[in-house]
Amino acid sequence: MNSKRSLSAERVYWSSMIGNLALALLKGIVGYFSNSKALLGDALYAASDAASALSQRFSFREKQGMGVRSQSQEARGPAVSVVFAILLIMSALQLAVSSVMSMAGSEPTAPRLYVLVVAFAALVLKESLFQYEYRHIKKIDKQQAQKNVGEHRFSLYCSLTALLGMIGAMAGNALNFGWLLYMDAAAGLLISCFVLRKGYGLIVQSVYGPRLRELGAHELQQYMETIQRVHGIVTVESLKATAQAKTVSIHVMISVGPRITVQDAQEIADRAKLLLLSRFTQVTDVTIHFTPYHSSYPYKSNYELPESHTPSIIQ
Repeated sequence: MNSKRSLSAERVYWSSMIGNLALALLKGIVGYFSNSKALLGDALYAASDAASALSQRFSFREKQGMGVRSQSQEARGPAVSVVFAILLIMSALQLAVSSVMSMAGSEPTAPRLYVLVVAFAALVLKESLFQYEYRHIKKIDKQQAQKNVGEHRFSLYCSLTALLGMIGAMAGNALNFGWLLYMDAAAGLLISCFVLRKGYGLIVQSVYGPRLRELGAHELQQYMETIQRVHGIVTVESLKATAQAKTVSIHVMISVGPRITVQDAQEIADRAKLLLLSRFTQVTDVTIHFTPYHSSYPYKSNYELPESHTPSIIQ
């Protein structure tokens, strides 16, 4: 089953990389020969999407334990992503300078109609590629699929910005509004800022790894149920867990009987910690603090307090 999921993910990531690189190449060639700064910027962002798919592929292989063992080979994936990100940042800076020079120089020329047609067709192909990627990634990693939706939103903004810039320049040429001719270069300058943001994010992700994510209530349920089975724990006051890549760290505050010793309370906390570490392989760090239980609480627990004859929860 895991093998099928891995092969499916590999196909999706490779399709995303190849598709975005092809779109970047198409937009780049047309943008270069038509001198459209907006389309050149859109091409750079499509290249950044390909670099992002490459980074996700390495990350997925690492999560599934498919990576190779040597340190030099383990560092190869992040290193390649960093190199791509640096090239994107340099290209974005060059595009920004070129766009500013175009706006500061003589009146630019408007893109031709075929440039707009290519940009619109590329937008449709890009959306189709994303829908294919989203449907398959959602079956494998829902969290990554939701993250891709947010990143795709910026990609869509870039493509729409490029289209508006080219349409504005073409409208200025048709209506003899000289100031509208600068919209193409202005769109290129704005898109270069998007590319800089994407390049910086790729570097941060490659160097520092995935960001910490706090688990939601649904994901915490299995840990909560496990802790509540430990004899001696009256209630779980708080439970927080953070995930990074394939590891989970848990921080728990429990309440114990108010008349037991500190040593007994520590033993209870140690049993709960050992149970979590042994039952869940993804849990690598558990911190448990304890506090005396207040008997005024209106519910029962799995620990029977002294001077209480109310039946407790059976273990």
